[in-house]
Amino acid sequence: MPEYRYVPRYVDLLICAAVTLAALWLAYQSGLAAALYQRLDDLAPHSASVLVVLATPLAVWIHELGHWAAAKGLVGGEVQMSVRFFHGKVSYGEGGITPEQHLLVTLAGPLASAVAVVAGLAALPSFANGTLAHLVLYGTVVTSVIGVLNLIPFRFRLDSSEGSQVVTSDGRAAFDALFALWALRR
Repeated sequence: MPEYRYVPRYVDLLICAAVTLAALWLAYQSGLAAALYQRLDDLAPHSASVLVVLATPLAVWIHELGHWAAAKGLVGGEVQMSVRFFHGKVSYGEGGITPEQHLLVTLAGPLASAVAVVAGLAALPSFANGTLAHLVLYGTVVTSVIGVLNLIPFRFRLDSSEGSQVVTSDGRAAFDALFALWALRR
């Protein structure tokens, strides 16, 4: 989908800050943050930080699989998924994609991560603490939370000797699709 710019650049920062603060406030007020923290603390193995790092590729794969499945179902054609250790990408023909389709494909990754968190939290008590299955599942649940947090809208540029690259979160891509929808309906 082509990049739609209906808002000034400084609004990116304002949107990111407002959505982040609203999400944190809602999580605090609803007790969700405390409940999630308590649940993970109760089920935490001793080497939790190592597990989170080792389970990252699995959580990234689940997140990208959500994008891939939505793109395959909505857009069709050739859809490619690549997963690196800490990030992934789904590529598809963007020629005839509508903003609605782009929005759904964008939100499918965080949705897949949210399903992994809920399913993982439900399944964790079924495994004895310290078993390999418990360790992998715990690390995947914690890392999948980051996949859900990818809904926080941000965009920044990475400059390196190989050139520059714009990094856009799923939340920011969703806002871009919403802005495009708004512009088309005006």
